[in-house]
Amino acid sequence: MPDCSPRKELACLQPYKASNGTDAGEQRLAERTPEFSRKNPHLRLEHIARAGRMHIPFTTGILVGIGESWEDRIRSLQAIARLHNCFGHIQEVIVQPFDPKPGTPMASFSSPGREELIRTVKLAREILPGEVAIQVPPNLTDPLPLVKAGANDLGGISPITRDEINPNSSWPREVELKRSLFPYELKERLPVYPRFIKKGWHGHKTWKLTSLLAGEDGLRRKSISSIEWW
Repeated sequence: MPDCSPRKELACLQPYKASNGTDAGEQRLAERTPEFSRKNPHLRLEHIARAGRMHIPFTTGILVGIGESWEDRIRSLQAIARLHNCFGHIQEVIVQPFDPKPGTPMASFSSPGREELIRTVKLAREILPGEVAIQVPPNLTDPLPLVKAGANDLGGISPITRDEINPNSSWPREVELKRSLFPYELKERLPVYPRFIKKGWHGHKTWKLTSLLAGEDGLRRKSISSIEWW
């Protein structure tokens, strides 16, 4: 039979991937929260560690507002920090506010308030290594207070695609974000962070594309000639 182990699957994806990702969690939370009972945090942390051993840049995160305690958040962030200290491969940690959906077991839950998110971002910045970015979704919350609290990434926004996890929450337009985040400056990055481009940790099948898209600072070039794609 073919080898379908998680490591084999990662090895098959690695040449083509800029980065990889999955969320982290806490076992007791998964046991007591209906929509997340099928998630096994231990297996997820093992997967993140496996990616670290294979030098795969990784995105992970915590979901805020699903019945977790403050101690749950601390444990999850500490687990992520330990993994990064071991392998150095965590790009960013997403602090994701839970957005209840009608017709689901947790439809009656409330989204976390702004002050709760600010406290959580500050906690993440305190626990995580400084080189690990903290991402917040600008379509689910006002990002400015969270940026002031320590967040420094807004993830991907798109004028043509929707947020598949939160399809009813449209992405803000770039011009709106620039205005609302002043005096902070928006800079476009690639799916793989500059320090991992420098290390060559992204898939070797994406090296040519990355070299075309990335400027000297590792962020996305401001202009790219169409002839360079051929």
